[in-house]
Amino acid sequence: MQGIIVGSLCQALRAGDALSHVPSDVAGVFIFNDLKTTLRNVTGFFARVDSDFDLTESELTADTVVLEEALGLKAGTCDFSKPFLVVLTRPGMHARSLVIGFTPKNREQFAGQLTGRSDSIQRLSSGIKNRYVLFRDGMAFISERKKAIRTIIGGAGKQSLSASLDKRQKQLCFQNDIVFHLRVESWRAVYISPFMPILSQLARTGMTVQSMPKEKTEAVTEVVDWFLERIGSVVDQMEGVTLALSFDGKGFRFIHDHTFTPDGTVADYLSTAEQTDVDLWTCLPDRPFFMAGASDWVSAADRAVVADLAERVLSVPSVSEKISEDERRRLIEVTSSFYGQMRGFNMMLSTREGELQPLEMIGTYVFEDPARVAKQMRSIMESSCQTLATFFPSSGYSIEPRACNTDGVSYDEYRFQLEIMDETTRCMVESVYGPNCCVRQAVVGKDRILYTVTATDADEFVKLVKSPVSSRNVGDNENVREVVGHLATKPHFVMIFDIGQAMALGPRMMKAGMVAMNQSMPVFPELTVDTQGPLIGWSGTIRDRSVTGQAYISADGILRAVDLFKQFGEQMRRGFERSEMGSPGAEES
Repeated sequence: MQGIIVGSLCQALRAGDALSHVPSDVAGVFIFNDLKTTLRNVTGFFARVDSDFDLTESELTADTVVLEEALGLKAGTCDFSKPFLVVLTRPGMHARSLVIGFTPKNREQFAGQLTGRSDSIQRLSSGIKNRYVLFRDGMAFISERKKAIRTIIGGAGKQSLSASLDKRQKQLCFQNDIVFHLRVESWRAVYISPFMPILSQLARTGMTVQSMPKEKTEAVTEVVDWFLERIGSVVDQMEGVTLALSFDGKGFRFIHDHTFTPDGTVADYLSTAEQTDVDLWTCLPDRPFFMAGASDWVSAADRAVVADLAERVLSVPSVSEKISEDERRRLIEVTSSFYGQMRGFNMMLSTREGELQPLEMIGTYVFEDPARVAKQMRSIMESSCQTLATFFPSSGYSIEPRACNTDGVSYDEYRFQLEIMDETTRCMVESVYGPNCCVRQAVVGKDRILYTVTATDADEFVKLVKSPVSSRNVGDNENVREVVGHLATKPHFVMIFDIGQAMALGPRMMKAGMVAMNQSMPVFPELTVDTQGPLIGWSGTIRDRSVTGQAYISADGILRAVDLFKQFGEQMRRGFERSEMGSPGAEES
């Protein structure tokens, strides 16, 4: 009998992969492609934070032995350099429904632990009850229950998970350290669908608590409903999700991939995505920033998401009553045309050298005929105050459009009329962009419209306009290049965040916002960030029926972020101590 078992174990693993024996209809599967190397790299990283994580090779081996013992296996049974699978036969991490797949390191030794026929489910004779094993072409599958194991047997006549994945998805599964692939349909009824009504109710409850005026509530509700409908439609059409994490000793990479049904509206929409190969970072100066982003995703005019939202909002009675039918129709057409002609855009929330406030938004739109589109933008801006007044009826939101010329540069300026805004709105706007903030825009080069939202004088804007399009930009920054180099090769979207700037700026923005709302908080840490970073980057890539996001941060960047969080926490602690010492009765206590 043992000879038969050994013979079965000695069959070579198929040229396919470890997923060729997993049915495509399982709820999900975790894949650990080289578990011991992953442990070695991760513990090596944590050792830089805490020396207790500096493990020897024998200590790392001891960790894997603990896992083997939990499975009822003898030490050294598993070859952790090969894919180690945790198959979820039904939604949730229920131990009795899990199937563990692995390649035995010493097949003859492992065969000695089994009883039963080699061509069926066998029993593990290790003293632990309810451990059943099944072999498939050199891989062993083990579970507490026969029923779970039968899922693998039942998959023989079904499409395998490997066959259901395309080449790109297989690369995700086997070229990353830790992967989780789930079949959305298995989770939808129990874990996803019930959440959508709750989300909708929470949004409506929030509007009720804020005691919004009736006309504002109606418009905001329409926007919330629009978003929830779109989110619900996207989730309903999602087939699979793959999450992958890798660490090479220098940086962490996280990938999330979403695949949609081939005949759905989402796949149809994604199939129209095009790219123009524009320089993503043109005209964005190399200076400190909180966030920088860019895209060269081209969408047809009749597919523009923003235009769809505009049409929905402009149809709300409280909005349409204030705008004539002709004006509403014209604004929808202009908005659709604007986004239909856009060939790309970029933007950054920037700060001046040595300063954290106020913020300055700088960005560009790419068009084949920017001069003509600039006229459309004037129409959109002039009408926007009427629409936004519906959302902020008590704020007095308004803009004053002006055609300007400074030092030979012609541009449009839209100044926020802060003097007629209510105090709360004015304080919040000024806390972000400063007093006397305005929007300025001008045509630059042959295909771009440059804009800023800032409180700085016109000379700074003119300087940006006059700078050659080929001037050094934020994309030439060495730190930005390092992060972008670890993202997708040709993405549709890229975003870079400066964690240091965010942690330094965040508390200041919160404090300004609470002051605007006549609220107070005794402690607001104010970090000082002297250098750029740490930076974290994200890219998004669109294919016919999938969207793939990829994030990256260096190991050094995480360590710097940890130090900043420690500083943040220490300032919070000291601040609260000072607050308590200054409170009434502190001396007596």
